[in-house]
Parts: sequence; C-alpha cells; structure tokens
Amino acid sequence: MSDFQGLKDFQKRLEDISKNAQELNGEHTVSATELFPTQFMKTHTAVNSLEEFLKPLGISGKSDADINKVSQQDLDSLVKAKSDFSSWEEMKSAAVHKYLEKQLFRTR
Repeated sequence: MSDFQGLKDFQKRLEDISKNAQELNGEHTVSATELFPTQFMKTHTAVNSLEEFLKPLGISGKSDADINKVSQQDLDSLVKAKSDFSSWEEMKSAAVHKYLEKQLFRTR
C-alpha cells in the first residue's frame, strides 16, 4: 500500500467517525437488549443474555418497563453477586460506554 493510499484510507476513517459522532449527537432511546448485547453479558457475567441474567428477579428484561419494576437494591444485589460490577448504575454506565464506542467507530 502506498503512503498516499494509506492517507486516503485514514481520511475516510476520520470522516466516518465524524459522521457517526454527528448521528450520536442529541438524545437517543436504546433498548436494554441493545445496551446489553450477548458479548457484553458474556464478558461481564456468567450468562449469555440480559434476560438470563435478570431471571432470578422474575423479569424478562425485554423492556425497560420490566427492569423499572425492580427495586434498585435488588438490581444492585444481583449485579454484585453475578457480575464484574458493584452496582446496577456501574453496569449500565459500562454498557453505555461500550455501546457509544461501538457506534462511534463502526464502519460504513
């Protein structure tokens, strides 16, 4: 690959990142299943899905309304016992960070 082609590829990549950042600007609604994909759950818990993780709390986790039915204390206890995190907020924050990173650096 010539230096010129490498520079063109780099410039294209920067343009993609810029476009992705513009699309992320503002408020967005992201479902729990998008926020906690299989790979995130496999990395940080002993299960493969948010649904499986939340099963002990008697909810499916398929909707935010399900999760909002559970007390913060119960979510924190489950997270402490079954994940790498010490609280539900910490787990959500890590998931949001990973989601944003994935969206920002996706290729077009």
